[in-house]
Amino acid sequence: MLELKKNNEEPSIDDIAKIAEAKGKMFVTIKEFSEITGIKEHSLRILTKINGFPALKIGVKYMVLMDEAMAWLRINAKISSNGQRPLAL
Repeated sequence: MLELKKNNEEPSIDDIAKIAEAKGKMFVTIKEFSEITGIKEHSLRILTKINGFPALKIGVKYMVLMDEAMAWLRINAKISSNGQRPLAL
């Protein structure tokens, strides 16, 4: 698993994007995207069912389009007035 934390700070989405870019991949598996973002694999599998989440089913595997998925997370990670992160369905 990738080590993302520095000095007990949570990585920003931009930091995560830089790590993904360094891997040099356009598509990644659910497992790889989980390691990069810290989002649980089960949660990512649920996200793949949301219309608009950039993932493809190739055979039996889902592949996540890295750049578009990071942009999708940026747009959908807004904090609402009650402090919860809403999920755009």
